Amino acid sequence: MGSYMTENDYMVNAKKIASEIGVEPSFPVKRRALRKKHFDENNSEEALLEGEKQFKERLNGLATLCIEKRLLDEIDIDTIINDFASRNVRRNL
Repeated sequence: MGSYMTENDYMVNAKKIASEIGVEPSFPVKRRALRKKHFDENNSEEALLEGEKQFKERLNGLATLCIEKRLLDEIDIDTIINDFASRNVRRNL
């Protein structure tokens, strides 16, 4: 049997990542779009898959933000600014 994660597992992981990076772990509640259903249509499974896809995209976005924040925390901005400033001074001389 494969490792299948439920929506609750994804939510727990997303909240854990959010708390690690110091972000408020609040996620909007999924709203259902109301529209007329045609007689030959059975889209409840499609709607569920679409919602799961959106959730995974949001989770991927949150993970990307986490990675970017960790990388930015490691960058020494003062060194970059001093290097840039010294190059401009050399150019002007």
